[in-house]
Amino acid sequence: MSRRGSRKLTGNPVRTLDFLEWRNNSAWIETMRGKRWTALLAKEKRFSNQLLTTDVKSLTTYFEKELTIAQRPLGIEGFQIHNGSIIIIGAGSGYQWRWVWSNKYTKMNDIDVYDNRVYYTTDDPQNQYKTIMICEDVMCHEIWRKTGVSGQVSVKDGICYYVTVINLFDTDKIMRCDAITGKDEEIILEDRDPSRFLSVYKDSGNVLFCKSSTWRDSKLWRLDGKRLVRLYEGSVWQMTAGPHCAFVTWKEGEEPVLVGQPLKSWLSEAKDKVLSEAKDKVLSEAKDKVLSFAKGEAKDKNNIGHPIWINIESGHLIMIHEGRQTLYYCCPKEPPKEIYSVIGSINPNPWGKYENNQIQSFMVSTPTDFPRALFVLSNSCEVNQTPRQIPKDMETLFPPLSATKHYGISTGDGTKVPYILVKQHATKRVRGLICYVYSSYGLITPIGWCYSMWSPLLTRGWAIAFCFARGGGDKTEAWMIAGQRTNHIKTVEDFEGVVKASQQLTKVGPSQTVIYGRSAGGMIMGLMTARHPDGELMETTYTEVPFVDYLRSTTNMELGLSPSSLAEFGNPAAGPWDFQVGLKQSPIDSVPADGVPGVFVLARTGLKDHQVSPFEPIKWIQKLRGDQSTHANKFIFIEAKEAHSYQGNAFVNARASDLAILYNRLEKKPHSQVYKMARRMNKTRKGRKGCKKANRRRATRKH
Repeated sequence: MSRRGSRKLTGNPVRTLDFLEWRNNSAWIETMRGKRWTALLAKEKRFSNQLLTTDVKSLTTYFEKELTIAQRPLGIEGFQIHNGSIIIIGAGSGYQWRWVWSNKYTKMNDIDVYDNRVYYTTDDPQNQYKTIMICEDVMCHEIWRKTGVSGQVSVKDGICYYVTVINLFDTDKIMRCDAITGKDEEIILEDRDPSRFLSVYKDSGNVLFCKSSTWRDSKLWRLDGKRLVRLYEGSVWQMTAGPHCAFVTWKEGEEPVLVGQPLKSWLSEAKDKVLSEAKDKVLSEAKDKVLSFAKGEAKDKNNIGHPIWINIESGHLIMIHEGRQTLYYCCPKEPPKEIYSVIGSINPNPWGKYENNQIQSFMVSTPTDFPRALFVLSNSCEVNQTPRQIPKDMETLFPPLSATKHYGISTGDGTKVPYILVKQHATKRVRGLICYVYSSYGLITPIGWCYSMWSPLLTRGWAIAFCFARGGGDKTEAWMIAGQRTNHIKTVEDFEGVVKASQQLTKVGPSQTVIYGRSAGGMIMGLMTARHPDGELMETTYTEVPFVDYLRSTTNMELGLSPSSLAEFGNPAAGPWDFQVGLKQSPIDSVPADGVPGVFVLARTGLKDHQVSPFEPIKWIQKLRGDQSTHANKFIFIEAKEAHSYQGNAFVNARASDLAILYNRLEKKPHSQVYKMARRMNKTRKGRKGCKKANRRRATRKH
């Protein structure tokens, strides 16, 4: 029996709500079993294999080498914890750690240290949706482990704190146990609402916080021993800034303000007030400066941005505005001072705040330079790159990119929508355009080191437009709210405006334009494709694990993420009006009866995906073909062993193949100089002496 009900919804063609009943004839695909399913997979494999021509396979080989090289700079040893005894690198979307005296790296999601024991969480090697928490000694000998946990772990005063998980995604309890033995488990906080996420973490001053969140609101507690103290009750969002203060949003859509009991480093002990009274108190002069700054009461309000990280004890604050992140230093009686600013991301050391390090460390990722570590002391900073991670020829292969901000006009209400255009400085005539969007869940658009994802196209004269549509976390709280729930169509209209503006800027037409989005961004891809079935805006859609069967998924609580996704996408089962709006926002239900004959579609999914069920994009591809029995230029690669994110080398292999297909289809002209560079660097890395000079001689003779 399902935890959320005994009725089987997945695969049932009839869906019944309180006010409506409708039928979906392709619902049998949702069962993902039986002879019809096996035959469907075989048909899709036969269709997609037609794309893997000799030219594409040859391009894929080169592209794999390029992407592999482009990912090397991501492995920067930028973070240290436990007095420098543990080194942490951020590689791609995850972390790895090692003892300073060891060369062995271990993958992890979170980590803490107590009494020369390390506590970390990592994905189960047998199932990436399951997490293991491990306690080891300094010799890497396992002491104890726990399963059925989330990715968070914190240790304080000999007690280990963690979150338990059921049904893969549902967090239900915050627990504590003896850090030495792993025994004496005790429940701290319990919340079995599947629409909420529980978390536990440490902040400045080594203070523990517990949080219960949806994608729209959160509740915050401070943990005093075994006692939970509710903080900022009545607020809808909180970002802790220190032991006793936080950025707080009191009403949905408003900008956050800094409230709470001031820290001793900012105010004298005599001025401290109790936490419960802090909301109504006038803040100190020093905090007034940070508060007014965070609210945009500076010389240029439009360019201040939204706070995404703060450490009151060190005085550092990171703001984001339309793709640019800026690090400031704040201190009493002085205006905030800009330390570092970049188009891209400034990722702080997640463990540096509660260790109270004087020197704060950050990892910087930007299109305009190689990833680097940033070390900050008060208002001074030093940029560091690890030379061994960047081969000598890397700058020749991947020169700095140009990243410029522009604006498009939403096709719906005329709102100005920012975007960043990325290309090589040497690219005078753009040969192809990738338009990227995610803008969901209030998350920040990942610009960063673009070569790691798109180097085969960027080095061949293509450009990428990163769209900051409403619904994302790239501007203000109001900007995020404006694109959520029943307003998701505004995100699509924003993206349409950016596609048109970037085409005009780069002088690229629909035939050379590719739109791309994955997961929740795939919903935008689906709606864009349905709105332009003849290819009048773009002739190519590229998407991975797209969320496209909106109505069926959001009304099926058997699916793991459906309960929590309602806060983001709305609930079409709430009433007739909500259902009508959902029908317009559902990609698969928006496809014209005769399909989308003018758009080439390339999609990917994994059969082990529990976040966006693989039957969604498979059903969608069938609908896009209309009544045609052929592939109709609609292709989907179905990976049997992959889930929502690719593991190991699977990402490089898949991305290289996809980009080779797109490039071969749109241009079919190789970039020989880059090919030679990739081969030369690969041979040099393997230690074949003399290959570099020999390749140069051959290149000279050829040209």
